[in-house]
Amino acid sequence: MLDVIHNRPGGTSWVTSETGEMDKSLLESMFGEHWRAQQAEDSDVAACNSKTRELSSQDLFGGNREVIIQHGIDAYRLQITGSGKLLLTK
Repeated sequence: MLDVIHNRPGGTSWVTSETGEMDKSLLESMFGEHWRAQQAEDSDVAACNSKTRELSSQDLFGGNREVIIQHGIDAYRLQITGSGKLLLTK
């Protein structure tokens, strides 16, 4: 028998009053949320472990405020704005 029954937001209990067992739909919901959160975390870890090349903006700009990036036949201008943000234009 349970000593304490915690309440969920909205006033419904975490357990059924007759059996003292957790509500099945609540368990499914909690598991689903946990599973989705775990999948997102696993994706983040995989992305960090990938072979993505990382550059500091200082290395990329080399003291300038803009660089031209050639991508195929197109040229893109990457600029540091007055507020310190990056702006990419074609």
